[in-house]
Amino acid sequence: MDQYRLDNVVDCVEMQPHLAHQLEAERVYGRVICADFLSLRPDMSRLYDRVVMNPPFDRERDIDHVVHALKFLKPDGQLVAIMSAGTEFRQSKKAIAFRNLMEDLGAEWKDLPPNSFADVGTYVNTGFITVWKNGRKKTGRYDRPTWPKVG
Repeated sequence: MDQYRLDNVVDCVEMQPHLAHQLEAERVYGRVICADFLSLRPDMSRLYDRVVMNPPFDRERDIDHVVHALKFLKPDGQLVAIMSAGTEFRQSKKAIAFRNLMEDLGAEWKDLPPNSFADVGTYVNTGFITVWKNGRKKTGRYDRPTWPKVG
């Protein structure tokens, strides 16, 4: 891990105390915050260049987490998140609004292989989304679904 850190400081948010303690014990992270991520408010003097996350997938909470995480980014910050593959096709108001927001920001989606997390007991098909807070689009590295504009 140290060979990848360079001058970067990595902060972690983990809701489960036993997992937060494991992260603290590794002593490689700037801060480990044991809290529900959705209860946190961004410190405008400490915004992030990058957010990498694997939020919970049930009840579309991954959408809530990704939208909330955008608030923690600097204007030119980038977010990468593992999400339920259902995000691509669900017809709930929340999912449609999320896809519209991601389309407006030029987000890019890539499906992960089926059962990518089966070895840890998660049998949900997943993908990952890459989005720049200011909508700057990176091209050539990811497939992008055709998300219809609704609304």
